[in-house]
Amino acid sequence: MNFKKSVAIAAAVGALSALAIPAMAETTIYGSARVATAWDTTVLPKSAANAVNGSSQTFFNIDNQATSRLGVKSVNGNLTAVAELGIGDAGVYNLNGGSLGGFNQTGWVNGSGGLTLVYTRHIYGEYKFDSGKLLIGQTWTPYTVVSKQALNSDEGNCYFGALYDGRFPQIKYTLNNGIYVDFIRQATAETAAPAVGTANGQTTAGANLAVNPANLKAAYLPKLAIGYDGKSGAYTYGGGILLQTQKDANGKAVNSELLYAHGTATMGAFDALVNLGLGNNISALAIKDGGSFLAVKASDGASNNPVTTFTALVGVGYTVSPTVKVQAGIGGGTSSTSSDSAAHPVLTYAGYINAPITLAKNVYVTPEYNYIDQLNQASGSTAAGSIRNHIYGAQWRVDF
Repeated sequence: MNFKKSVAIAAAVGALSALAIPAMAETTIYGSARVATAWDTTVLPKSAANAVNGSSQTFFNIDNQATSRLGVKSVNGNLTAVAELGIGDAGVYNLNGGSLGGFNQTGWVNGSGGLTLVYTRHIYGEYKFDSGKLLIGQTWTPYTVVSKQALNSDEGNCYFGALYDGRFPQIKYTLNNGIYVDFIRQATAETAAPAVGTANGQTTAGANLAVNPANLKAAYLPKLAIGYDGKSGAYTYGGGILLQTQKDANGKAVNSELLYAHGTATMGAFDALVNLGLGNNISALAIKDGGSFLAVKASDGASNNPVTTFTALVGVGYTVSPTVKVQAGIGGGTSSTSSDSAAHPVLTYAGYINAPITLAKNVYVTPEYNYIDQLNQASGSTAAGSIRNHIYGAQWRVDF
């Protein structure tokens, strides 16, 4: 082992020491540097109620993606432990109406180039018992299935069919037959409508517009997911139900439910994935797919009208050669409610096509094009029509 490698390993261990990962029999230190070079063109709807109807704006940016990472994985008998830090760019373009570049904002080019964010992506331990395995810590939730979308910090169709709510602290027990019970930290209470986006200085309605938000403030229990994951040859499949109960500002219960199902398949050079969801008040679960919004006030002013959301994500891939692959996918969802007190988003979706290319061992570039219909509102709303984005560029990646 040469001196430079020793210094690098020592620095990595020091950076992760605060996460208290013990020295184990088999320990792997890994990392990934990911930089995006991309343009983002935002197109306002022609029916938008402002002075720049149908106009567009384009930004270029090069940024350290927030999915750049440094991690440690340790295995000692039946115990596996993982700690992974995200080391990405925290900056976004700031405009009058909000931040351009964040998840669910009008624009998608993320990062201002120079502001580094260090945060915890994963920190968990998993122990295998005779009957199953127990996971304790922060990691993916079992209903999230991300696509191969690379730009905007490996967006992966998050908020557009992936059923992404974050990497939450959780306690999960999975039986050997694939059935699991997962207690997950409840969603952060929402106290106001989400921020709006902006284009050319004109404020427009952002995705996930909250209509008369219920101002959720209290949870009785953590989110509860009960489901099953299995595998048969080249196929994986699973599904379950997610539940949560909170109180609104009036002390009324807001119940949230989500039925989800997912699967993947590999057939020679082809592969595919699908993720489906049908839910009630899923915004209270911190799931934003389908332009979901908080339960709206009923005419009596005290109770809430539930919001129903359907989501879907499909993706396909074809391996052209050992160094080139072509991938494409589309995902999104739609929300509806019996309330007509105000207009609300009814459809959001995002599609992508990319081609990961291996330049050398552990060195990759992924050219990609994205089309996003971020908001398709009901008539009579602030900006009836679609706010669309075209994102085109490439992700550059080095793994180590």
